Amino acid sequence: GGTLFENSDMSDAVVFTIDVQFVNRAPTFLLTGGNVTIWESSGSYSQNLFASDISVGPWQEVEGGQMRAFSVVRVSGEAVLFRTPPSISAEGTLAFSLNDYENGDATFEVTLSDDGGTERGGVNASSVHTFQIVSQAVNQRPTFNLTQSSEVAAGAVLAAGNRSALSLPPGDWLDKLISIQHLPAAPHIVETRRVVTNAGGDVTVESPFASFSLTGSAVHTDAMGVYYPYASLANGG
Repeated sequence: GGTLFENSDMSDAVVFTIDVQFVNRAPTFLLTGGNVTIWESSGSYSQNLFASDISVGPWQEVEGGQMRAFSVVRVSGEAVLFRTPPSISAEGTLAFSLNDYENGDATFEVTLSDDGGTERGGVNASSVHTFQIVSQAVNQRPTFNLTQSSEVAAGAVLAAGNRSALSLPPGDWLDKLISIQHLPAAPHIVETRRVVTNAGGDVTVESPFASFSLTGSAVHTDAMGVYYPYASLANGG
């Protein structure tokens, strides 16, 4: 209509507000550490930067000071492997400790969460990542208890020139380990032999598979003499 005669072609101004409401975005991370292989009985384990590129969302959420936390959940395998179950710190460090002598594997799912909430369709949890911990078997030292210790009366004598025949007290000596000390000629020499035949106290023993010197000398004398078996041990295989 124009503005002739001081008319106006514009209305009065009307004020309105545009409100852009916050919607939480999903946190993200990379599981760069991958699977973990460790020997059994290794105790405590820690790996920095197991999770990396950790973010609660766009820069606005980062500057807003959102808190973050990882969840580590076992989905398969044995819980008995762990004295302290695996966890990942907010900075991405993996930590756990193993129980002694336990071996096997376990699989875990990892999720990163923030405290931005889920209002208006927001997402406060990342996608799920998985990893595996393998505790490899390590053969442990065998052990035994010395349940019988005795000295055999003089008369347990090896025949001259023969290191395999020996008379022991009646009993089941088959596959037992006996320790034999040279007496009286060389009391510092001690051998370990296994009984391979047993008949009423007359036994045959293997050649020594271990010997040591009570005086620190490794020299084995060939002098014949009275031998005292002073211990009977269970067969350790």
